[in-house]
Amino acid sequence: MSAPAKGEKVLLNVTQEARRRVVIGLSWDPREDASMVDKLNRMRGVNSGTFDLDLSCFAFDEEGHFQFHIDGTAENSIDGSEKIYHSGDSQDGSGDGDDEQISVELLDLPAHINQIIFLVDIGSAHSFGDVDEPTVRIADAHNDKDFLSVRLDTKEGKHYTACAFCRIVRDRNDYDIWYLHNISEFIDMSQIEDWSEALFKYCDKNS
Repeated sequence: MSAPAKGEKVLLNVTQEARRRVVIGLSWDPREDASMVDKLNRMRGVNSGTFDLDLSCFAFDEEGHFQFHIDGTAENSIDGSEKIYHSGDSQDGSGDGDDEQISVELLDLPAHINQIIFLVDIGSAHSFGDVDEPTVRIADAHNDKDFLSVRLDTKEGKHYTACAFCRIVRDRNDYDIWYLHNISEFIDMSQIEDWSEALFKYCDKNS
């Protein structure tokens, strides 16, 4: 399938093997040189020495009620059904390939988990434009084929500290069918008090 445009929702054609698993991957590269701003921040105790990006997801039911979130911390790394799980926190982006991943096994995922929104935010004193090649993608885990891939350091996103990447959502009439919604909206993280409330606006709701 072709990648959906921003705001578009398309059928998610996941391979019917490997428990219909999709993987959301976040990658970036560490920078070898520290800027003067980084050095001054470090003197003030602000984390500028590493470029710490974080991948998380927020699960909602069919009516848009928040259920739980998954992130790279040990206490939030896997959901109760053990169908959604995080690879663990990377604090500097070192290594090849995805630095952080969230896997979602769509086969036998509990019915109340109806829509999942994936978020990238920065845990250090930077914006996306400060980071080398920050990229987030959603792919078929069976063949590693990307359904959607987004660079975060573009002109639109370089001054921001968070991005609501995409949402996967079940068909209302057939819970085995899923759609991919390309959100790709950049967010000023300093304005957010509760991510579950902030991301609610991207959910489908029953009236």
